[in-house]
Amino acid sequence: MKARMTGAGFAALLLIFSLFATISVSTVTAAGPEVYVNPALTEDLCPGDTFTVTVEVDSDTFNLRAVQLDLVYDTTKFQVNGATVEDDLFGAGNYLDLSDLTDDGELNLAIASTNPPYGPESGTLVTVEFEVKAGVPDNTYALDLQNVVLKDENNDDIPGVTVTDGAAEVDCGAPPAGPEVYVNPALTEDLCPGDTFTVTVEVDSDTFNLRAVSLDLVYNPAVLQVNTITENGLFASYLTEPGSGDDGAGRIHYGMSSTEGTYTPSAGTFITVEFEVLPGAPDATYALDLQNVVLKDENNDDIPGVTVTDGAAEVYCVDNPPIPDITEPADGAELCPDDQVTISVVDLSGEGDIVSTVIEYYYDADCNGVADDGNSWIEITSPWDTTGLNPGCYLIRATMEDDIGQTGEDQIGVEILPCCDADFVLYLEAGWNLVSVPKPILPFGVNATTLFDLVPGETASYYDASTASWINDGDIIVAPCQGYWVYKVAPEAICIYYDRSVLIPPVQELYPGWNMIGHIDDTVWSVEDFVVATGLSNVCCEDKATMIATLEEQGMAPTDVRLVYNYPAAPGISEFDSMTPGYGYWAFLTEEHLMPGTTA
Repeated sequence: MKARMTGAGFAALLLIFSLFATISVSTVTAAGPEVYVNPALTEDLCPGDTFTVTVEVDSDTFNLRAVQLDLVYDTTKFQVNGATVEDDLFGAGNYLDLSDLTDDGELNLAIASTNPPYGPESGTLVTVEFEVKAGVPDNTYALDLQNVVLKDENNDDIPGVTVTDGAAEVDCGAPPAGPEVYVNPALTEDLCPGDTFTVTVEVDSDTFNLRAVSLDLVYNPAVLQVNTITENGLFASYLTEPGSGDDGAGRIHYGMSSTEGTYTPSAGTFITVEFEVLPGAPDATYALDLQNVVLKDENNDDIPGVTVTDGAAEVYCVDNPPIPDITEPADGAELCPDDQVTISVVDLSGEGDIVSTVIEYYYDADCNGVADDGNSWIEITSPWDTTGLNPGCYLIRATMEDDIGQTGEDQIGVEILPCCDADFVLYLEAGWNLVSVPKPILPFGVNATTLFDLVPGETASYYDASTASWINDGDIIVAPCQGYWVYKVAPEAICIYYDRSVLIPPVQELYPGWNMIGHIDDTVWSVEDFVVATGLSNVCCEDKATMIATLEEQGMAPTDVRLVYNYPAAPGISEFDSMTPGYGYWAFLTEEHLMPGTTA
């Protein structure tokens, strides 16, 4: 008896690997891991023929650590000439192979990567050469993938794996060796409780004249029930034997007699039966047996030499774990403060067995999409009330559990804006910021202390080039075209509202030497466009502004403050080339200039 590795043994092996593995973290999205036999169907085989199939694995976006599966085949029909585990998935020398490839009807594949960190993988797991054994009758035979498990970097089962079996068709084109009666298809696979499936009973009298047919189709009534039986008109006119039908206890009896008067050889469908798999049916293959088969000739004598081929139904139902998908809000959505946000979650497993769904949010302070900020997940219900929550990034997680305790998760990221009705949002970081407002703002005449929400320990400064002096905090009247130093203890988003009553563009008097200016629009401009639009560059003659500087990044510590420079006359040596909305700048002028702004 073959000793196969259990799920617990496989998990223990991976636990050993984890002692020296560096685990990478992936963000999972829905969508499409699969394992399949390639080609799905090998056709036109004859006894003695050899053919090759591969088992292909694709982990989609999931990091793949290990694979385990069985390839099941009929040893009375095929033998394995050779089976080779390929290096496609993890690379030569980078995996442990615990596969058992004994030719006993079940090839057990089990490999695990020994080369972390783990990433998404796709490729050939195994190549198998089969040979069709002597005497195998024409039919289509299954190459079944069973017990398929893909493991991620955390040794968890990868959810939602699509498994596609293969098949081999033996078809030498030889006519039947005589009259026959058979179930079609010979095997119906991968059934679950509640599934329905249809089989037909086919009759071929070969060269014999056919007058009547009588037979029984026997099934397991603890597993299957008969929904319908349809007579398919093997004869143009006929009588149905009284009592034909399903007895409800596992036997269908059916008889038909031709009333045509002249009898000829006949071939076709006798009856069609729709079965349904009963609740609780265990995984197994169940016979659909043809018994008491009698074909009558024109003299009402039994037709001799009738070949009878039974059918079967395979109940093999893998209970997939939930695959939650947060459909609302969208990943990356911008949400308003003080709002009621609908959260919708669906299960992509399609099994309809979800017993609970838990929705939580997490404040992602550093906006990196990972719950690593030391905050807690907080359970919520839909709609989600965002009242009182800090503006910033949040993760939303949905966890579903099915009726056997399997769980699945989905996670998205959203941003709660500081305001949804503002014309512009000015983001101040902790530390020194060099900022401006793009257009005339409301309320008119607001000072820096109020607009920038300065608290003790925070400050704002403006350099007045007309007097070569500094103006600070509440003495600064914030206006467009000017730039301001603002120091904040903590980051804060400032909601800016434009004054649309201002119809004449603002202007700012600039003087020789250094001046603090601001970008004059809420879209990004090139420096070249900015200096031309503001008159700081005279295209025909010379540049009035020879240098423009800004902060390397907003929120710099006092000891790290560094300016970067643009030289309008020498863009090739400049350190930046764009004017950013909300940024402030230093401009060095060679002469006085009246710089215009823009209105809303």
